[in-house]
Amino acid sequence: MPPMASTATAGPPSAPAARVLILEDDPGSTFILKKILAHGHHEIAGVARSSEEAITLARTTKPDLLLMDIQIPGKQDGVDAAKIILSELDVPLIYMTAYSDEATIERARRTAPFAYLLKPYREKEMLITIEMALYKARIDRLGKTSEQRLAATLGALEDYVFTTDAVGRLTYLNPAAERMLGKIGQYCLGQPLSELLDLRERETRTPLPDIVERVLQADFRTSPAHPLVLMKKNNEARLVQIQTNALTETDGLTVGLVVILRDVTLLDELEENIRRAQKLDAVGRLAGGISHDFNNLLAIINSFADLLLLKAQPGDPLEKYYRNIRAAGQRGTDLVSRLMNFSRRAATPPKTVDPADIVHEVEKMMRPLFRENIELVVEVPPGLPQLHTDPGQIEQILVNLCLNARDAIAEAGRITISLASRKYDAQTAAHYGLNGPGPYVLLKVSDNGCGIPTEICDRIFEPFFTTKEVGKGTGLGLAMVYHFVKQNGGRVDVHSVPGEGTDFTIMLPAIESNPSTGLVSEDAPVQVPHGHERVLLVEDDPDFADCVKSLLEIHGYTTVAARSGEDALERFDENDGNFDLLVADVVLPKLSGRLLAEQLRKQKPRLRVLLMSGYENVGLFDDLGPGTDQLQKPFSLNTLMVHVRELLDAPMLSGTAS
Repeated sequence: MPPMASTATAGPPSAPAARVLILEDDPGSTFILKKILAHGHHEIAGVARSSEEAITLARTTKPDLLLMDIQIPGKQDGVDAAKIILSELDVPLIYMTAYSDEATIERARRTAPFAYLLKPYREKEMLITIEMALYKARIDRLGKTSEQRLAATLGALEDYVFTTDAVGRLTYLNPAAERMLGKIGQYCLGQPLSELLDLRERETRTPLPDIVERVLQADFRTSPAHPLVLMKKNNEARLVQIQTNALTETDGLTVGLVVILRDVTLLDELEENIRRAQKLDAVGRLAGGISHDFNNLLAIINSFADLLLLKAQPGDPLEKYYRNIRAAGQRGTDLVSRLMNFSRRAATPPKTVDPADIVHEVEKMMRPLFRENIELVVEVPPGLPQLHTDPGQIEQILVNLCLNARDAIAEAGRITISLASRKYDAQTAAHYGLNGPGPYVLLKVSDNGCGIPTEICDRIFEPFFTTKEVGKGTGLGLAMVYHFVKQNGGRVDVHSVPGEGTDFTIMLPAIESNPSTGLVSEDAPVQVPHGHERVLLVEDDPDFADCVKSLLEIHGYTTVAARSGEDALERFDENDGNFDLLVADVVLPKLSGRLLAEQLRKQKPRLRVLLMSGYENVGLFDDLGPGTDQLQKPFSLNTLMVHVRELLDAPMLSGTAS
């Protein structure tokens, strides 16, 4: 006989109506359950009389709640059915039974039901139980959603996150921490964190005593300026900052810790690159200042050597010494020029250069930087086409490749720099990704060092990517090579065999012209056209001023010298402005050469102006108008005399007052 139901009616439901699946083989009990659920405004998702039917209905109807009798005839009872349904659906479960043994109750307990109701049913008890089961299910789902969001967040973090219990045993680690340890989390849980983390001192990489015990103190922090070294599973060292916070209950009791290790290796490298860039900038500024002073000294040496050569009589036994002095001064000039090429921030305007000359200059620079057991071989065939480029960029390409090749050779080895020329048709140029058909110069740097691992070959041109130890490489050398090659419309190819060596081949577009026969060096002074004009010379260095004055006077120019801009104004007024040419240094006490030229031209607009400087001032005085020229110190006698004559012979703009 079916159990009797209470006649009490329930009030309005406190939660949204639910779709309920009933597993009950007794028709009377089913009838009462339907009446109770109707009073609670719940919907019947389906009624099953067997476990198999309940499983099928659950899969098709997706109910919100299960009401299941345990004692169901057949091979499977209600517990068996519940186990299968709950493995597929996340729904609350309420068992209903008139009686059961301890073994069945234990089986039912393992399915984690919300409640276990005994027949006969009481309507109020049944509805309240259903309401509470649905409420708890909603809360559990919210909790699971929060857990999933937290897990997704922690999984997306690159930080290594650990949680421990109150005594330092691991209770959680995020995926990044798993990858770092090389272990699956479930195999680490319960282990002391001190056995999992290998933390060391930054500079010496020596283990720190009791460091993990110190980390496992609430509110532990490492200073941003003093990160620790974490040794990973593959013995890779990473710099980490550590922060530890306590996990507390609502009553303030500490139940564990959360330890966060942030990998700051890349940040540290970026900061070091910024510091290095600032140092290089300071060195560049210093080099600019030094080059100015050195250029002034070289100008004096070279100019007096020119004077001596000019005055030497045929067969003078001292002439060869004068030429040696002049050649040494020219080498000093070339050295300062190369120094400024490396220190300047912007590329110089492109010019026609011989690639063979650049290679030979780099060869001179690199030989002192190689160990004695490294052989440097240079292969430069004759008749190479010329390049239209910034020679400083090509020098930097070669220097970076040579230094990388040197570092790739552990002991003895060989580095080869070679040049070749090729002419590509449109199809071949397109195959190589070049700008177009025509002649190309192939610049190749080869070594027989350790080679580049295949897995990183595609990354070697990335900025800041380096396989060198911290402090031994910035990861910018090859990035600069790639940038300069692309800027010149070329291509760079890499071929490397680990353990055998590496070849870098660079293709640079050449000029469609006759092959270069090499740069013509500065000749010794020769007779240049003389003049008769009057020159106002303004130079604050007395030695250089005397030398230039002598050069001008030997060539027929009447020259008045002044030591400053103010002195020059006085000399100009004393001579009633009777000057054809102003030759002035740019940097003068109180009144610069530029301002002096502007003031004098207000009195004499047709005055020619030749400005000299030991700094790099190319293009800075173009706005002074026609009849203006500039010279970079040091310069030769030939160069000075040619510029003076060309300035004086050049026509001024028509209509300019005299």
